[in-house]
Amino acid sequence: MLVEVAHVLFFFLSVPQAVVPIVQTVNGGQSNWVSAIDMVSLMALTLTLFAEMIILTFSLWLLFRVLIVSAKYNDEATTIRV
Repeated sequence: MLVEVAHVLFFFLSVPQAVVPIVQTVNGGQSNWVSAIDMVSLMALTLTLFAEMIILTFSLWLLFRVLIVSAKYNDEATTIRV
């Protein structure tokens, strides 16, 4: 997904016009335009999503490590030493 967004961003930045029209299938109504800044916004959203996924993965890994250590500590605390 990140590669596709980057490809579209570079395409829009290489276009000499300020905006690129969107092809519409609906008759009538107002025309819509997409500019390079819209693609930059899409790239920022994609990178933010990617960063959030990395942070979520790291957080779950850290939680898993803490739970393992906690379980070992709980087992040692309940064992009666003679």
